[in-house]
Amino acid sequence: MIDSVQLLGGTAEKSLLAGATVTSITAIWLHKKRHILTLVSSVLLLFACISLSAHLLLDHFGYRYVWLYSAPQLPAYLKISNLWGGEEGTLLVLATILSLIAIGAVRYPGWTGPGVLFLTAGFACAALIWNPFTTTSADQLALYPSRGMNVHLTTIWIS
Repeated sequence: MIDSVQLLGGTAEKSLLAGATVTSITAIWLHKKRHILTLVSSVLLLFACISLSAHLLLDHFGYRYVWLYSAPQLPAYLKISNLWGGEEGTLLVLATILSLIAIGAVRYPGWTGPGVLFLTAGFACAALIWNPFTTTSADQLALYPSRGMNVHLTTIWIS
């Protein structure tokens, strides 16, 4: 059953993605505030990644992404590897990695910093559109308690 905390959490987490997108775009144009805006964007994306990781570890199947890619019997390392197990999570991870790269890249003159910020904004926007924090419908939860991980991804060599 989907509780109000998960619904509120999904809204707050979607706000993290929206904030990261806006701050990355703003940082491209505001040269004097670029470094602080890049830090803000990175922190917002890191919080979103940590939040999705926590949902995966705690088996919050009210989130569709967790329901699709995780299962209660999986060990913790496989649950964490599901962070990039689907398209939505991969977009979030890539946006986060790019934002961390942007922290160093904004120090360089020219288009290095703005280029990385542009990519960060693109991936953060894509993560916002394909939102990994959507809720699982009651019909889906009634059909299966969780879908589980792709069997091919359960070996250490693939994860």
